Amino acid sequence: MDRRKFVLGIGSLAAGGAAAMGTGAFSSAQINDRAVEASVVNDNSALLRLNPSVSQHATQSGGKLKVSIQDLSQDSEYTFKQLFRIHNDGGNNPVEISASMSGGLSSAVNDARAYGPHVVDGTSLISDSVTIAPGEYVDVGATVVTTDGVGSFDGGGDWAFTIHADEA
Repeated sequence: MDRRKFVLGIGSLAAGGAAAMGTGAFSSAQINDRAVEASVVNDNSALLRLNPSVSQHATQSGGKLKVSIQDLSQDSEYTFKQLFRIHNDGGNNPVEISASMSGGLSSAVNDARAYGPHVVDGTSLISDSVTIAPGEYVDVGATVVTTDGVGSFDGGGDWAFTIHADEA
């Protein structure tokens, strides 16, 4: 037998055997009963840190960020560019930030926008998102409208601001 034909035959046999037996990779796995440790910290100490110190309107209360805007005139529109800061302290991964609002005053709080050196100033966090790299931050602002029919601050009210963060 010719040596070249023998080597070709052995190679074909090996390739056919691997195809028939599979590659050894798995397509699914279930691994149970593993320990997971997590700690819960205040907003200003978390991996995605919410920092109230950039604004007179934000405080830390019960470990959570709280924004309080007082003494607005009726039939007015106010824009606040720095209500609080979101800082990415989460290791090596960039984070995509967006937001949603709900509550009684969400119609009066017109939009939440991003400001800072690492984003396009004024990008809407409600209809769009921004990406911040590790160690970077974005300041979050809002426009508040007190015009009749849009929203009313008579007697105060609440709105919830939810931050959505996904690995970019």
